[in-house]
Amino acid sequence: MVDERTSMKLGGVLLGFVGVITLTGCTTTKQSITESTTPSSNRATTESSASTNTVVASEKMPSEFIPTGVTITHSIDVTDGYQVGYTSHQSFDELKQYYTGLAGWTVSAEFATADTQTISLERADQRAAIAITTSGGTATVLVTGSFVKE
Repeated sequence: MVDERTSMKLGGVLLGFVGVITLTGCTTTKQSITESTTPSSNRATTESSASTNTVVASEKMPSEFIPTGVTITHSIDVTDGYQVGYTSHQSFDELKQYYTGLAGWTVSAEFATADTQTISLERADQRAAIAITTSGGTATVLVTGSFVKE
């Protein structure tokens, strides 16, 4: 016959074991989803890693929109577009020069608010708005793009 303390210990061990299995399954699922939706060309650039849970850029976004040395903070795919955010230690002027110099893209507008400057780019099949906010030597960039439908 099992006494009450032994029963409680066994219950605790069983509960702990179930928790470990659940957490392991969630981590593996998240890693698999991230890897299956990440193009191989972006994996090298963003250094996706299951151990650090690094966010990778949307496969819908042109790879030229991510300069080297940035940390991607979020990435969202929608039916006809994407949104990717990242941080960088580049200045606004460096980022502006980078985006306005992209081959095949035309600057269609530039505008600013008190703390954010936005560059609108377009080409035949796609439009993108790049919003850049700088503070204390760090730039936060939000790239929002959509595909042109005829």
